Amino acid sequence: MDEILKYIVPILTALVSGFFLLKVHDMNRTKSRLLSAYRDIEFLQCVERRHVEAAVAAGRKSTQRSIRKQVRENDNLIYSGMSPNTVKYKIKKMEDRISIL
Repeated sequence: MDEILKYIVPILTALVSGFFLLKVHDMNRTKSRLLSAYRDIEFLQCVERRHVEAAVAAGRKSTQRSIRKQVRENDNLIYSGMSPNTVKYKIKKMEDRISIL
């Protein structure tokens, strides 16, 4: 019995270690993708803000609210309500988490 355990224990240890390494790698990849999505949201919020600023500077009325309403109604998309500050906070938090790992 001791002979069998001598060979099985290292194999089990290697398998368990490998499993956890794969899980950590998966988690890091998911966090990187989430960080990328937050950065995309931040970019699109900036684009929206610049469009509104350009419209107001050109003397036109901002259509931000009516366009958002059209998107909700026609495209069945719901605005998450994330403010630019919330997105910046989430980006910072994700960057800190990724740098720790």
